Amino acid sequence: MTITAGATDQTIYVEAVEDVGGTSPGEPKTGLINTNITGSYVRTREARVAITMATLAAASATHVDGGFIEVDAANTPGLYRTDLPDAAVATGLPEVIAFYEVATGSNALIRPLRIQISELDLQDGAAAGLTNLDAAISSVATDVWVQALTVSTATTTFGGVLDIAVSSRATSNVADFNNVAATEIWAQLTSVSTATTTFGGILDATISSRSTLASTDLNDISASAVWNEPLAANATATTLYGGLIQLQLDAAVSTRATSNVADFNNLSATEVWAQLTSVSTATTTFGGILDSPISSRANAADIWAATGDTATGPPPLDPTRAQQMDWAYSLSRNASDQTADTKTVFGSATTITLATAAVSASTSIFTRGTYG
Repeated sequence: MTITAGATDQTIYVEAVEDVGGTSPGEPKTGLINTNITGSYVRTREARVAITMATLAAASATHVDGGFIEVDAANTPGLYRTDLPDAAVATGLPEVIAFYEVATGSNALIRPLRIQISELDLQDGAAAGLTNLDAAISSVATDVWVQALTVSTATTTFGGVLDIAVSSRATSNVADFNNVAATEIWAQLTSVSTATTTFGGILDATISSRSTLASTDLNDISASAVWNEPLAANATATTLYGGLIQLQLDAAVSTRATSNVADFNNLSATEVWAQLTSVSTATTTFGGILDSPISSRANAADIWAATGDTATGPPPLDPTRAQQMDWAYSLSRNASDQTADTKTVFGSATTITLATAAVSASTSIFTRGTYG
């Protein structure tokens, strides 16, 4: 429930039900009067304040601080009206709780009612109880356009910054803009607005002097003409397109008359590999940046070829990749034995000894020597 801060003569309604001592616990309790009730209210962070309960002549009677009466025992059983003291909803705090304790012998209870104290007046449809709204804004009945054209025409106001041709218009006509044809816009740019200080004036002479825009000028350009343009018309270093493209490409590419996609589509995988490993082997080419073990390989098949056990003995200190993989394979797959002083790794057949290593142990350290 919400009540405006500082409101006076406020009436609230509470519901009473029978407690566990009643004949029907939880059901509406009728017949209570003010002498059965001890009223209180508690505002945020303040002590409890007693409400002196009083009788009311009728449910529709004038407000009386602490007034208490049953509304209608037959049609709204358990519903009671009670009147708050004005101090309960005074300004300054956000909440008050109204508490009504029913005398023990009445075997009933009324739940506390939590009330929000709001600085807004929700019953004020004009300003919601606020006093700081500008009167010219909150009461304006005319639209924004009329406001700018009539009230705000001084040079220091909104209307004053509009030029005379616009600010003197009585209404804003959207059709003025919707009905402008594309040809009129083009004509405006190329004929009316050709001065250097206008939009048309910043277009170069070739464009701004055109009377119409011919779309066929663009549609009729063939693919070969587009390719030839950077190669022929704009081939010098002083032109943007030619200077960036032709002069930066090697002779074999920049002198081509046409671009042949088939040159790329017809390359097989073997041709691409051969290009990388034979033609482009210089250090400055793509193939040249590949290390020699890779770039000199004709294929990668022997990387995946099946191998047997490693040769007897561990690999050297500078093993090949194959020796490293064979040794790791033998250690992880093959059987091994360990005595008090020696660990032995066997080949696929346990009759073959691949390597041995000395071992020793103390109470806290196990030591294995290098395989040999």
